[in-house]
Amino acid sequence: MTRPSATLVLLISALLASALPAATPSPEIEAALAVGLGTHTAQASLEPEVTFKQAIASLRKHLADTPAERSAVAQRAAMFVYGTKREVPEDEATSRLFAEQVATHLEMLADDSEAYEQVLQRAYRHVVGRDVYAEEIAYWDNYAALPYALLVGCIEDWARRNQPGLMNTAGTPTVSVNCELLVTTRLSPAFAQSVATWLGLPASTPVLAPGAAELQSSGSIRFLVTAVR
Repeated sequence: MTRPSATLVLLISALLASALPAATPSPEIEAALAVGLGTHTAQASLEPEVTFKQAIASLRKHLADTPAERSAVAQRAAMFVYGTKREVPEDEATSRLFAEQVATHLEMLADDSEAYEQVLQRAYRHVVGRDVYAEEIAYWDNYAALPYALLVGCIEDWARRNQPGLMNTAGTPTVSVNCELLVTTRLSPAFAQSVATWLGLPASTPVLAPGAAELQSSGSIRFLVTAVR
């Protein structure tokens, strides 16, 4: 019987390895990628044993050393807040983390009522296929300005339980971890407190993203919101 060559054995081993599912990153790494880069699929190299704070420090260095990643993160942050794509040249992109850039955009949005109405309009059209009503603009004025992604989650949760074509948005703004329009990551209560504190939110905040301090979580589940699908 002919023995397989060493090259063939290596090729078969490589194919088998590629067919195996990738190791699931730890909650610390998933959370760090979410708040640091605005994605779970980044190419940043992180050791599997790192803590959340260690991963954040590594991502800061990664951004400082990688112009293309800086540009991508800046675009993700703008999309998260405004709901529109914005090209950001590599030489203009900041090395600040995703959540930090989102917070800065959100501060500017809060001071621009016309721009915020445009964001509301995009969110309502995306979720329920209609314009935002004047009464709903007044409703959202009762709360701090929210980024587009969180508005999408709130509108989706309300629309799923009501008749959005016949009713105005009402009740407490709430987001579900199972929202099909969002990329979310469920966290343990203890770890969620650490992430909330890092984001500058009250430790008990259930929905974790910049601007989410006044939101409720459907089922009281604590989770991160990373992006709109």
